[in-house]
Amino acid sequence: MEESRVYLKKVATGELVEASLLDEVTDKHLARWSSSWQPVMQAHSVGRVFRDKPEDHHWDWTRKAGE
Repeated sequence: MEESRVYLKKVATGELVEASLLDEVTDKHLARWSSSWQPVMQAHSVGRVFRDKPEDHHWDWTRKAGE
């Protein structure tokens, strides 16, 4: 698996934040998404209108990995 360093821009501040871009999604990644990221994203999105939710709040990474 290859990993590239990329920079994401925080819209609110314009700050660039270093991140990793992986060229594949493994079962380990999916397990981490399911146990940690997905519950936080769901909790953050409760009560917000669609336009105020993060763009990826509804993404199903298990399905996407299969594609």
